[in-house]
Amino acid sequence: MSSDVVYVNEKDETIGQGTIQNATEHGIIMRISRVLLVNGAGELLMQQRSSGVRDPLKWNESATGHVDVGETYEEAALRELEEEIGVSGVSLSEIGRVYCEEPANRFLKKGFHTLFVGLYDHETTTDAGEVHAVRWMPAEKVEAWLKDAPDDFTLGAWKSLEMFFKKRSATH
Repeated sequence: MSSDVVYVNEKDETIGQGTIQNATEHGIIMRISRVLLVNGAGELLMQQRSSGVRDPLKWNESATGHVDVGETYEEAALRELEEEIGVSGVSLSEIGRVYCEEPANRFLKKGFHTLFVGLYDHETTTDAGEVHAVRWMPAEKVEAWLKDAPDDFTLGAWKSLEMFFKKRSATH
């Protein structure tokens, strides 16, 4: 997939468009959507990245991806859900946004990561090219795992999940 992505400034205002590779190599900030699905039992659907993608076999939220030109953060989140784990028709709520710089070879991949949460109680169908595995896990176990083994997660997922758990503890 070679769609152009949205380039933004440090205020998350659109400044252009182009490839992910160009943005990464030139320090241009991109928009990234992340989705965390929660089931009726309060479990979180976690996704392990495939071995053939950047950050192989690291864990992410349920789905994640760049915002393509012409998309909103939410539209990108819904597209990624369908592409990566075969999920559609989910109502999403935005939890928050966090800036992150992730190592990418000899460059820094810069992005605003917006996290969405949706309620989902059905099966998933994964794209083996992007997803190695998915697993429903109790939220408390994911939170403990994040603290005990942060390197098991992509940096963007770690920052987004940290934000999720802080907001969750503030409301409980």
